[in-house]
Amino acid sequence: MASAAMSSPAAVLGGAAATAEPAATRADTGVSLALDERKARRVVEIENQLYDLLDHASAGADVGVFIRFLQGFTRQSPAGVAYANRLAAEKKQME
Repeated sequence: MASAAMSSPAAVLGGAAATAEPAATRADTGVSLALDERKARRVVEIENQLYDLLDHASAGADVGVFIRFLQGFTRQSPAGVAYANRLAAEKKQME
């Protein structure tokens, strides 16, 4: 049985966009800033749609097995490499 913290892929993977530096904190022109904010909102929308799809696809499945499948499937992709780097950085911070 999965714990509450591992109840869905979205809960396990977390949202990168939610922890990214807000566009408003970067030195930028007004036009670029507005574009950055629109892009950031769109990234969050896409990320939320992806998490909804993953949660739907994994409904009734062992989430741990599902996450391991996704990790193996994406391991050599840019997203898989980025995820592995993120996990390694988090592990290093914990040490």
